[in-house]
Amino acid sequence: MMGYLIRKNWWIIGLVLLIAVIYFINENQLQEQQNEIRSEGFYSGEEINSPEAEASYVQIVVDNLITITDNVANISQYDFNNIPKNAKEFKLWGEPIKSELLNSNFDSAFTEIDTRYSSNFTTPSKFHSVNERLIKTLNETKNIEQALYTAIDNYNINDIPELAKRLQEQGESLKNLSNEIISIANQK
Repeated sequence: MMGYLIRKNWWIIGLVLLIAVIYFINENQLQEQQNEIRSEGFYSGEEINSPEAEASYVQIVVDNLITITDNVANISQYDFNNIPKNAKEFKLWGEPIKSELLNSNFDSAFTEIDTRYSSNFTTPSKFHSVNERLIKTLNETKNIEQALYTAIDNYNINDIPELAKRLQEQGESLKNLSNEIISIANQK
């Protein structure tokens, strides 16, 4: 009897199953979109100035700036005034610094900020004044970091102290920008 009803009404059962599949696909897509909005913080103009967007901006930028400035501080602890002249000693001296410069956290922190906030269109308007300087300072820091790595890798002893000093100054600039972002976030 059951088999007879199924055979007679197969198209109704098929239609119900098709509707169920479409419903679950749409539900999953909606859930994914909501998760993306939560992770990105904002998309549309209406959301840009929301408290959630501001919190997202501050959280992501400040956390990543802390990673970068901590890494710069670690590099600055090395003695760049007494660089060994002997090639073998220089290599031993330079390897840990090169490792710090290649630190994946350092690189991913730059990428995280740059990809999310390289344009004012994805930055809460409250932070537009600081965003351009932030991206500029990050790019300068990244260039100095790469130049320092190349100088150590190519045994350019004369360039290293100046590059290390500039990298340390960039670290201070990024720390100041981080404080400025926190200060803007705290303004009512």
